[in-house]
Amino acid sequence: MAERSAAQKKVYRAGPTATFLNELCNTNNMSRRSRERAKKGEKTKQILMSVFLAVVMIFSVFGILIGTQSDKLSFGGHDFKVDQNRYTTKIDGKELYFYTLPYEVQYINVSDSAMSKIKNSVYMLAVFNPAAAGESLPAIEIVRFDFVTLLTDKFFYSGVEEPSPLYTTLPTLSCANASAQAPAIIFNVSESSSIVEDGNCIYLNGQGVDFLRFRDRILYDYYGVYEDAEGQ
Repeated sequence: MAERSAAQKKVYRAGPTATFLNELCNTNNMSRRSRERAKKGEKTKQILMSVFLAVVMIFSVFGILIGTQSDKLSFGGHDFKVDQNRYTTKIDGKELYFYTLPYEVQYINVSDSAMSKIKNSVYMLAVFNPAAAGESLPAIEIVRFDFVTLLTDKFFYSGVEEPSPLYTTLPTLSCANASAQAPAIIFNVSESSSIVEDGNCIYLNGQGVDFLRFRDRILYDYYGVYEDAEGQ
């Protein structure tokens, strides 16, 4: 019994030291985790700043292009004017903005079937790959935001093709998640420029400002601007 008491006393005496070491280890681990979180946070800030600067650069480039045009232009019975480096016009009483004029993007081929999917659907998916987007990410983000805000009769669900630290709240989606009731617009960074329909998916293939042109081409068709021009 005496030996057992002594052992218990040894354990008791060792207790505070063990507790201190555990606390020290925990503190070090917490500090390491804090440093790692801080590094990740700093990296995220740098990436977001790069994205912001790229967006500014894109708007500057389009501002130069717009500046070479006249202050007021017409197409299909719609009058366009320059406002804050964008072309604006009213369609059905709603003021819309564009980065190009209708005739500048009319050459881009969009199938009637693809436009029918966009016009008739209530739900749509917007899918992109942040890791593969590179310098095209700012343009993709502009178009994704514009589709959500300007196609107000639709419910847009955005997703990433691969998990990204910049988009932790977005689910992982792909063309496989699309359906007839919820077609997908896939932002695909590519050296070749085209809009391709594949099943329930509409691929926007291009890079940088190509996506802004695709955006305008789709919206002009969606709001009937080209149809209005044919009727004149």
